[in-house]
Amino acid sequence: FRNKEQLIAEACALAVDERAEEWKEKLRGLPPEEAFAAFLDGYIECAGSGDCPFASLRAAVARHGKAVRQAYTEKVEDLISFMTEELSCGREEAILAIVAVSGALSVANASSDPKFWKEILETTRRNLVQLWVARWAPKAKGAHRARRTLPRRKKALVAA
Repeated sequence: FRNKEQLIAEACALAVDERAEEWKEKLRGLPPEEAFAAFLDGYIECAGSGDCPFASLRAAVARHGKAVRQAYTEKVEDLISFMTEELSCGREEAILAIVAVSGALSVANASSDPKFWKEILETTRRNLVQLWVARWAPKAKGAHRARRTLPRRKKALVAA
């Protein structure tokens, strides 16, 4: 390594990659709505346990130099790409999900009341899933139907 910043950047990227691959494997192949909800559950569980590099590194990353922040940013961008490609949500919804859960965890973890902690996280999760259903479920189902019906449409277009 050229310097301490490069070492920290590489360690950050490796930690995020390892966790991200675990999540991706668990989510691949699930129906889109189920996968989105499972992603939220996994992120909440992981970050709530203190075992999530996305959540646990964010404060430390913000205090480091450009190389560390760039490594972290690239990994968050990778996660957003995964969410848009595999979880059938838009980029805005992916960003919102990450930052909403991160913020909810920050507020919940600072709370002294376990019932309030649970309410914060459940409210955040429920509303994110409702947003996904309202904005993306019809598109995800339509894309799934379009793939199944493509040969019939092609024949109809040829006949026309």
